[in-house]
Amino acid sequence: MKKKIFLVLALIGIIVILGIIIYYTNYYPLKKVKTILAEGDKLPENILIIKTVFDENNEQQGHIDYYIKNNMAYISQNGKTHKYAETISNGNEYYIISHDTKTIVHTNGTENSNENLLGISEDFSNMLNQNAIYKYCGKETIDGIKCIKVSLCQENVNKVELRYFYIDLDNKHVVKIEYYDGSSVNNVSLRNSTTYKYEYNSVKDTDIVEFDKSKYEDYTYNEF
Repeated sequence: MKKKIFLVLALIGIIVILGIIIYYTNYYPLKKVKTILAEGDKLPENILIIKTVFDENNEQQGHIDYYIKNNMAYISQNGKTHKYAETISNGNEYYIISHDTKTIVHTNGTENSNENLLGISEDFSNMLNQNAIYKYCGKETIDGIKCIKVSLCQENVNKVELRYFYIDLDNKHVVKIEYYDGSSVNNVSLRNSTTYKYEYNSVKDTDIVEFDKSKYEDYTYNEF
């Protein structure tokens, strides 16, 4: 009898231990996710990133294309929510060209200035600094990419902001963000979403535009 009880207790103990191992293997705490996002900021030397914005009806509103090669960057944006503009960088300097207002802003970059071009991990940290609540929501597949889904919820007076982040664990990159808001946690609606597509080793030298001031003689030039 005692032997049977011992075997039952041992079996229960094994099941509990296996359950704990499985849980923590598949669970992603905040600290782990922050590390993943930080690693995702370190972009490879050759990558094309296509950022597309959709409204609450999933209709495309604009896009930004990031061409990066050997610390050089050319960024082009256009669409309903993104007026036509370009950013040209050689790693040390940035030229931000707004064709809508015919202005050019020239600013110096910093070492590894092409890191965090998307600003995702920075926005993530800023929400946490404003007392947003983190939640791990499980795993999902987005366009064939296996992702973890996490959320940040920030409650303000009469308003709640909720964001879902879908993170590709293989490449450490965010592939989608959904933005919700509403009057309470149980009463939120989708406002817009953003997708990110990454193409590795696809950028050619001809994709990187060099800045030529003579092409913009009628533009206002600003130094910062």
